Amino acid sequence: MELTDAKIQAARYNMLSEFAVLIAHAETLDQLMGKLTNNMKWLLSFDRCMLALDNQDGETYCLRTLVDARPDAEDFYDDTIPLSDGLAGAVMASGHRRLLDSSEIAEKKVANPVDPVLWDGSLSTIMALPLHTYGETLGALILASEQQDKYDNEDLKVGSTIATHVALAIERWRQTDLL
Repeated sequence: MELTDAKIQAARYNMLSEFAVLIAHAETLDQLMGKLTNNMKWLLSFDRCMLALDNQDGETYCLRTLVDARPDAEDFYDDTIPLSDGLAGAVMASGHRRLLDSSEIAEKKVANPVDPVLWDGSLSTIMALPLHTYGETLGALILASEQQDKYDNEDLKVGSTIATHVALAIERWRQTDLL
C-alpha cells in the first residue's frame, strides 16, 4: 500500500469513528440518515443510496431513496414490499451482503426487482449491505454507482461497518419507540 493509500485508509477509518458520535446525537432516523449520507458519500462515493427497513410484521419491508446525486433520477418509496421481492428483500432474507456488477444488474439477478431506477441500466455497480443487530437483520443499506467496478473488498468492509452502526441506532430507536 502506498503512503497516500495508507493516509486515505486512515482518514476513512477516522471518519467511521465519527459515525458513533453522529448516532449518539441524532434524535430521529431521518436526521441521522441525512448526516450519515453526507459522510458516507465521502467514504464510499455513490450516486444512489437507499434504505430498507423491515416492517416488523414478518412479511413486508419499506424501501426509500435517501439520496440520488443525479438530477433526473426519480426517488422511490414503497412501504409494503413483500420480503421475497427485490434486492433488499434478498439481502434481508439471506443476511449476506451483495455486490452486483453491470452484467448482473442488466440480468436483474434478483427476484421481482422493486426500484426501477436500480435496474434501468443507468447504474453499473450496486453494493447491498444487511443491517444486522443482535442476530437479527432489520433492513438493508443499498449504495449504487454509475462507475463500473466501483466497490472493492475494502469498500465492503467500510460499508459493513457503517451498516452495523446504522442497525444499532435503529434497534435503539425501536426499543424506545422513537422510530
